[in-house]
Amino acid sequence: MKKGATIECFDTKKTTAFGGCSSKPIYGTHQIPLLKYCIPNLDQLNPIQLKQVNTIETYFETSIVGKHVTDLFKARWTILSSVGICLVLTFIYIQLMSKCATCLAWFSILAVQVGLIGMGFLCYTLRSDD
Repeated sequence: MKKGATIECFDTKKTTAFGGCSSKPIYGTHQIPLLKYCIPNLDQLNPIQLKQVNTIETYFETSIVGKHVTDLFKARWTILSSVGICLVLTFIYIQLMSKCATCLAWFSILAVQVGLIGMGFLCYTLRSDD
């Protein structure tokens, strides 16, 4: 947003909380009020109002916080699917532990030991090559 640029605002004294949204003459709104404010219907805005909304969106998306929020919004399905996959794997692990905890515990110990021996051997061979 350029310095000195202004955004015109409408008088909100006529707006009533809960119930005044559908009869608002300034712009069309959805029937569901949010936090005592009417939500504007962007399809019913005139070109000047739409330009002002686009200016506000552009200013928000280019700000530091807006960039982070936009990135989170774009990655929302990846984040939510990761949470879902995590929950499914957790329930599978809990069921496996309830059925065969002893076997899984010994397998975990064996896997850690094999990993440590393998890393030790790898470090030894890399060091002895020099």
